[in-house]
Amino acid sequence: MLIGLLLVVIAGASLLAPDSAPTLQSAVPVAEPSALDKLIDNAQQTLRRTPEDAPTWARLGAADTERARITGDPSYYGQAQGALDRSLQVDPVDNGEALIGLGQLANARHDFEAARDYGERARRLRPYTGEVYGVLVDAYAQLGQSEAATAALEEMLGVEPGLAAFTWASYDLELRGRVDEARAALERALFAAQSPEDVAFCRYYLGELAWNNGDVDEAATQYAAGLTARPDDVALLQGTAKVAWAQGRTDEALALYQGITTRVPLPGYLLEYGELLQAAGRDEEAQAQYDVLAIQQRLYAAEGSTDDQVAALIAADHGEPAEALRLARPNGGGGRVSSAPIRWPGRCM
Repeated sequence: MLIGLLLVVIAGASLLAPDSAPTLQSAVPVAEPSALDKLIDNAQQTLRRTPEDAPTWARLGAADTERARITGDPSYYGQAQGALDRSLQVDPVDNGEALIGLGQLANARHDFEAARDYGERARRLRPYTGEVYGVLVDAYAQLGQSEAATAALEEMLGVEPGLAAFTWASYDLELRGRVDEARAALERALFAAQSPEDVAFCRYYLGELAWNNGDVDEAATQYAAGLTARPDDVALLQGTAKVAWAQGRTDEALALYQGITTRVPLPGYLLEYGELLQAAGRDEEAQAQYDVLAIQQRLYAAEGSTDDQVAALIAADHGEPAEALRLARPNGGGGRVSSAPIRWPGRCM
């Protein structure tokens, strides 16, 4: 049944005429507050008036989880936890929204077993909510339970065939080696995008799909199109930096990574920047980035988040192949593996 649903998605994409493709001319100016900023502000104002509003506490918690991802500041995980716990205190019985938020937070922290458990509890309360299945697809995929992940995706496509379902479908298809169909699913998601953030997110994953399959020029095209919608999008800038490095524009790549890691010091970005500096023969500067990375890893760990993929790469790059292999295996590093591409609810995920 899943393949049939995916084929419907792809067929819908193929019916788009060239002149009906999404345009970026009507994008909201970058200076405007983002949708996430507005959501957080509205939630905070609502809670000042009605502090016993459980759904709004849950929305605020989910937004703080997203803010941690965007900014690279793990302290927002603690804020998210507090808001979601408060939501459950207000309504401990019928609070599917808080359970979904806790599942999203657990996935973001790479605690996929907890995410699975929260997702299954949320499914019982909110079986017709697409976000439930986004939590479950991510958790099951990262736990290596591919059949359960595919089943959750099938339910998501049936319940809420929108941006999140289309992009998760593309991920599932890419894992199966069906790259053309994965691209079609992402193009269908792009057609459904409503905001600059959604357009940028979809373009980024189209770029990543091309990059992962060795098409550097197409990746560059997609990243550039995304930056037209959202010139300050860090993920797209990181994609552009990768392309610059691959095309031999070393100084440009390093300058981009310097700006990216200053703004958003995600461990993965810091590791990539350090490796590029090292490859360029700038060992002292590379070590400085590795030092910052070690600090960031400790900060994330203090907030309950561990990324075994980054840890595996660090071990491999520093002469510890056995440890790298252990961390890279599903359930090898404390029962956790690295997160899949994030398809966040409310954006193109």
